Amino acid sequence: MSNARLYRRLLNELSIIYTKDAPAFQYIKDQFRQYQVTSEKYCRGRKEMHHMGETYLTLLQSQRKWDEINDMYKGRGEHDIETSANLVGLRLPKTYDPSK
Repeated sequence: MSNARLYRRLLNELSIIYTKDAPAFQYIKDQFRQYQVTSEKYCRGRKEMHHMGETYLTLLQSQRKWDEINDMYKGRGEHDIETSANLVGLRLPKTYDPSK
């Protein structure tokens, strides 16, 4: 992924979470400006800043997806064992009744 595409995707993920005037936007912009000439500035590895950007993008995407899934299943409450087994397609064995 090119640096420009990574930059756009990071800003897109941030826009889902924050408003445009959030400090996170300015921080990402400053980081990309600071390392646009060379990623070896300040004795960093050749692809380290690109890797850090991709890692941050993955974190933001994963957090957003986790929030969506959490919202989808939140508030459903606890189920008893039999209902939980039925949800996944299993049946519990019949309980032994010694009086029969």
